[in-house]
Amino acid sequence: MTNILAVIVEYPFPKQNTHISTPNISKGGLEAYSRATRHIQEPIIRRDLNNLGVAKTPKGKKRSNRYQRYKLLKTQRQYAPTRSMSKCGCAGNDVCVNVSKGGNAYYDGVKYCKSPHCVMCSLYRAQTIVPKIDYAINQIYGSGGECYFITFTIGKEDLREAKDILSKSLNLWRTSIYNKIKRKYGFQCGYIRSFDTTFRPKNTDRFHLHIHMILSVSKPIDQDWFLMESKDAWIRSVSKYGGDACLNAQKVEALDRSKAHTEYLTDTMKVAYELTSAYKTETKLTESVSLYGLLKRIEEEGNDQDIFTYRTFISVMKGTKATISSGIFKEYLKQYDLEDFDISDDSEVESDTDHSLEDTIALDK
Repeated sequence: MTNILAVIVEYPFPKQNTHISTPNISKGGLEAYSRATRHIQEPIIRRDLNNLGVAKTPKGKKRSNRYQRYKLLKTQRQYAPTRSMSKCGCAGNDVCVNVSKGGNAYYDGVKYCKSPHCVMCSLYRAQTIVPKIDYAINQIYGSGGECYFITFTIGKEDLREAKDILSKSLNLWRTSIYNKIKRKYGFQCGYIRSFDTTFRPKNTDRFHLHIHMILSVSKPIDQDWFLMESKDAWIRSVSKYGGDACLNAQKVEALDRSKAHTEYLTDTMKVAYELTSAYKTETKLTESVSLYGLLKRIEEEGNDQDIFTYRTFISVMKGTKATISSGIFKEYLKQYDLEDFDISDDSEVESDTDHSLEDTIALDK
């Protein structure tokens, strides 16, 4: 008699806490098991048919993507230097299905790190924040304002120094550009920003840390003037803190109101970017890879340079605020209630404490 490895029970609309078990079950007993569990919220039962001659490779794009993320999650657990990321997705106590205030089902008792650099949590975080940002953008355009998508970068090899210079330079740039717009036009400003990083593990400058930002203005302004003033203010801000920035490397463009820019800004690990190519653009080919691509290379090749680069990045970026809002953008975001992954207020000063060495674990798995 053929044994089926597992029975997966899904609850589309659970109304109460329901404990789930996945016992080994024979082929003949599947029907009986289905009848016995039918009274528990009418679950949909799917079988793992690997032993019945069905191909092991997951079918369908969504299933394939989930399978890919699960493989990378295992790699993350093995190499992540922080305890929360190394335990993400593991059961902490009795696992049960629960329902949030919004009517969404979720597993209670499972540990989630909520890190913007986690394979699973970063994608959920992006999907949760995107509607909030889109709401703010629509409100800004609806009230006669406009938005710009900005990418600021610096030339700095050391990741810690780059992070420090970017944070300080952004605060100085914000003060400068806000004052210029207010003096010239009398309009209010705001922005939402996130850190992004690409990697070249084989190079000496293995980290390329930069900022993506959506800046909003309460009323339209001269675009050519803003393009030059914003870039010039950034170059001067970076220079004041000992950094180096090239004028041509800074990008400022009017927001086209599609979700592509919002998704790119919030998808800090570039999970959707790698899996779906939903907002890829044709650019010059480089040796750089996203954090998702770096973890995928570790899963496939296990190269020591890639592992060192990954662990160093996670350690240095631990405790850094991934997404921050300011000005009128922050005010519109407050109007949209969301339970998880609140966006930080830029008026909050980041702690100077170095968290990079806290909660680290030995690479002995």
